[in-house]
Amino acid sequence: MEAGTRAEDIRASEADLQTAKIRLTQLQNPRVEDIATAQASLDQARTRLAQAREGGIGTGITARARPEDLNTLELRVQAAQAALDKANADLAKGPTSTVTSQALNLAATQAQISVLTAQNDLSKARAVGGPTDWDLRLLEEAEQVARASFEKVSNPSPNDIAAAQAAVEKAQAALEKLKTVTPFDIETARQAVVQAQANLDKAVNPDPSTVAQLETAYATAVATLQKAIVPDPATVAQLESAYATALTALEKLQKPLPFDVDAARATLAQAEAQLSARRNPYTEFDRAAAEAAVRQAEAALAQQQAALELQTVNLGETQITAPFDGIVAERLATAGAVVQVSTPVFTLISRDTEIALNVEEAAISRFREGGNASFSVNAYPGETFQGSVTSIFPTGDSRSRTFTVKVKPADPTGKLKPGMYAQLSVTLDSRTNVTVVPRDAILLRNDKPFIFVINENVAALRPLELGLGDDRKVEVKTGVQPDESIVISGQATLRDKDAVRIVTPGAPGGGAGGQGGPGSQRPAGAPGQGASGGAGGQGAPGGAAGQGAPG
Repeated sequence: MEAGTRAEDIRASEADLQTAKIRLTQLQNPRVEDIATAQASLDQARTRLAQAREGGIGTGITARARPEDLNTLELRVQAAQAALDKANADLAKGPTSTVTSQALNLAATQAQISVLTAQNDLSKARAVGGPTDWDLRLLEEAEQVARASFEKVSNPSPNDIAAAQAAVEKAQAALEKLKTVTPFDIETARQAVVQAQANLDKAVNPDPSTVAQLETAYATAVATLQKAIVPDPATVAQLESAYATALTALEKLQKPLPFDVDAARATLAQAEAQLSARRNPYTEFDRAAAEAAVRQAEAALAQQQAALELQTVNLGETQITAPFDGIVAERLATAGAVVQVSTPVFTLISRDTEIALNVEEAAISRFREGGNASFSVNAYPGETFQGSVTSIFPTGDSRSRTFTVKVKPADPTGKLKPGMYAQLSVTLDSRTNVTVVPRDAILLRNDKPFIFVINENVAALRPLELGLGDDRKVEVKTGVQPDESIVISGQATLRDKDAVRIVTPGAPGGGAGGQGGPGSQRPAGAPGQGASGGAGGQGAPGGAAGQGAPG
């Protein structure tokens, strides 16, 4: 028996060792199908969580109320409020020949209840539906469990691998222990043999006390048998009395008395009434009364909530909040003073600055919100600040015919202060890849622009069509090409078809000017005596200059 038991233990231990090795192999080299199954479970948990966060659609959670249902309930609230306003107006007018004061009071009360009921229905519709915090928590925990399972399958931690390795080693040790018979195992088996031999000797040669116990048990069994074979008179009389009672009960059931039948029917009716009461503990009247009490309680709750909101608003009005961040320049009221709604309390100065620019009516159409601007202030000579147009007033000054344009400076370090004087330029439009010439090279004759173009040392006067420009350069639409040379100095005394001698810019000498480089290669030449420069091919910004004060 011992050998068979040890063999079974060895087989069980070998099975445990094989299971531990399989587990270790799965952790070290996870199967593709296990990873796919874990990934599918994780995707499903994430999908359910995303659906729940979007309102419960597709998750078994009650969805939120539809927008059209909420709109209908809001219209009911508005209609009930209108009816209440009318009832209050009629009540204020007083009773008439056809309507009593009591009827007016009743109508106002009913209208008030209708308003509270409609508001309560709207509040319940807004509150009902959608996932609760507990639903989201359960779905989040399910997503976390799925993610942990996926991570454990696809990327087992070193701790899991170490634990599996330890399990293999433990199973290996247990198997080795079973296969190796120790002196302790031999001694245990020898003790078992000794105990079995003692039990055998006790059964073959019993001691006198055991024999006495068996004889007593035998005598008791014999006495019980004799009593069953020859019963005593008392037992017989007891059994006969029980038989007579049972016979009387049978006859009573076979031929019941009218009194017994009526009593049984009364008991049955009482039991049926109790069963009906258990099944339907409340009547329709009770249910209607309970529903009315619930509606009344809900209306009272809505009324108290409205009162709470009113008190909350009143409490909020005890604190004054500045409409923007700034600096308190002047405090006009002290703590504890009683003030009205229109009473000034503080004078607040904004930390942000802006520049107000007055633009003439003829140029206001060229301004756009978001346009770039640059400016300088006397407090920081040589430094140029940038900004953008933030607003254009829709109406102008009727006397000066100017419109106010607001420019927001980019001043992250807070250098600008209200009241500073600014020299400002706003970029109204810009173009690229156009022909530009220096503004000093243009002549005005009869209020029309002209320019001298040099061709084979002869100055030719050409009319121009100008475009965008600033204080240094101007766009030329027609009249000169980018590769032509132009006169930029001395043109005031030059006439059409005059011969000229070209000199290098900056060199001694006079005249109309010398040969300049193509404008497509470099901008127009710098002004100088006897110098000329090519018409440029650079972009021409169009801007408006002005003065303004940051405020």
